[in-house]
Amino acid sequence: MLLVSRLSNIIAEIKNIYVAGISSFMSIVVSLPCTDVIEATVLFKNLKQPFKKNQTKNSTMPQYVIIARDGTDELALQRRMQTRPDHLAGAKILKEQKHLISGGALLDDKGNMIGSVMILEFDDDAQMQQWYRNEPYITGNVWQNIEIKPFRVAQV
Repeated sequence: MLLVSRLSNIIAEIKNIYVAGISSFMSIVVSLPCTDVIEATVLFKNLKQPFKKNQTKNSTMPQYVIIARDGTDELALQRRMQTRPDHLAGAKILKEQKHLISGGALLDDKGNMIGSVMILEFDDDAQMQQWYRNEPYITGNVWQNIEIKPFRVAQV
């Protein structure tokens, strides 16, 4: 029974440390007795999905869906294309920081970009507001109709 209890603690530690990467996992394994190391390694290898820092299976962090439509004036596409490199660079940083869950362009019937949809996750509303104040498509007046709704990604 003591071994089962110890393994439960090990599993919890592995899940918490897994987000920091394999080097942290290895440092905790080094401090465990040999039989626990074997069990912990087997359990670690059998985890089906990584426990990501911001996108955990039972995340309680606020998630948002952003549905943003570009302006409809004759310069709208030009503004989008001029601002797009900065927007994509920001999206890449959001992805690296585990804040961008998914996103892409809205298209019209001809395949032209007319807006965007993003699913984001932040620690809190203040962090989302900071992103909003600095998003190039907002500061560059590309998005002119912006809808932000609370969202929850389905765990399937």
